Amino acid sequence: DEDLSGVEEPAEPERWVGAKPIPVELEEDSLINAKHSLAEALDELVGVLRTPDAVSAIADVDRTNLAKYLTIAKLRLESAIAIVRTGDYD
Repeated sequence: DEDLSGVEEPAEPERWVGAKPIPVELEEDSLINAKHSLAEALDELVGVLRTPDAVSAIADVDRTNLAKYLTIAKLRLESAIAIVRTGDYD
């Protein structure tokens, strides 16, 4: 067995979804930069997942965990969309 005593447990998904965002120092182009980073990250992720054998090489448990992580990310994105639509950020 591998010693995992020094490995920190990941945060519970429920805490990720409802967590308050870390305040950032806004600059003139903060929104543009964040939007660009998100688009690049999504393009990279989809590119990796579309490579031959990428998904099939992932163990079932890891694939399930990745799907859960992506679902949480989707919920966070939906929350961001709601903020943009309503203008209510609280």
